[in-house]
Parts: sequence; C-alpha cells; structure tokens
Amino acid sequence: MVTAKNGIATFLLLMPFLALSQGRLDFNLLKPDRSIVDSYLDGARERQAAERRQLEIEAIRLQNQQKRTELEQEAESRRKNLENQTRRQTLEKKEEVSKQQNQPEPNASSPVIDEWLRAAAPRMGLYADFEKAVFAPDVPITLDMIRLMTPSPLAADIAYYLATHKMESLAISKMTLAESARAIDRIETKLKTTQLP
Repeated sequence: MVTAKNGIATFLLLMPFLALSQGRLDFNLLKPDRSIVDSYLDGARERQAAERRQLEIEAIRLQNQQKRTELEQEAESRRKNLENQTRRQTLEKKEEVSKQQNQPEPNASSPVIDEWLRAAAPRMGLYADFEKAVFAPDVPITLDMIRLMTPSPLAADIAYYLATHKMESLAISKMTLAESARAIDRIETKLKTTQLP
C-alpha cells in the first residue's frame, strides 16, 4: 500500500532508474533535493511532536479523572460513615430513652409494680436472695415484662428466673410486646414443670 510518506521515499529511490530507462543519466538526479527531504523530515517531526503532545494531554486527563474519581469515592465513603454514625447515635439515644421509660424506678411505687408485688408475695419467700437478685440495678426487667408476669401464679418465680438469667432477660426486654409475652409464657411453662409440687 502506497501512502504519502511512502510515495515520496519511493519516488526518491526510483528516480535514478527512471532516468536510466530513458537513456540519459543525470548525476544531479541521484542527489535528492535537500528541500524536499527537509520538508518531509520537518513534517514527520511535527507529527511526532503533535502525537507526543496529544499523548501527554490524554495522560494528564486520565490522571485528573482518576483523582476526581478517588476524591468522589472518598467523599462518598465519608458521607456514608457520617450517616452511619449519625444513625447509630440516634438509635443509641432512642434505646436509652426507651430503657429509661421502661425501667422502673427502684424507689418509685407504681400501680403496676404494686400489683406485681401482691401477686408475687406468696412465693417470694421460696428464694433466700429474692430481693437482692430481683431488685438489683443491673437486672433488665421492664414495666411491660412486669405487666406480663403479674397474672401468673408464678410471678415471683418468673422474676427470679429473669434476675438470674440476665442475658435472656436483656433479650426479652428488647423484644416487641407479643414476642415478650411468648418468651415469658415459655419461661412460665418451664417453671411449672420444674418448680411446682
């Protein structure tokens, strides 16, 4: 395939043979015209310089795009971390408020606690450390849990069980009311089979 570049070079190489084929040999034809060669070489240098500049511009553009992408990813990551932290803090505040609302005051006398005390009184004496265990500040028994165990004849036994099984009590305190009721019913059933004569 003959291109403009190759065409000039081919012409310069074939010039002497064309002159010989016509029966005359001019030695000046063997010397290529310096201006043609110089213009060809200048054009080639300019094309190379333009290609080099284009490659440099493309490399800079790619670097800038990569930096922009990295900055955008970092900003997105920071935004997500901030959102997660804010969400976590909000949940912690809600849990704290919920705990404060559901946790009975140790010295507070409420109708719910009074009713539970009346229901639990007959069986409180079965446990030597009942008051120490059940009324300890680290026992997570909520008002809803107290309401759920009050109607049971084993109200004291359920409270003592929850006080001595703090992890289970904590899990129940975080459940919905329906789930808490089922969990306390399971505990009552378990205690009926082992505690009642």
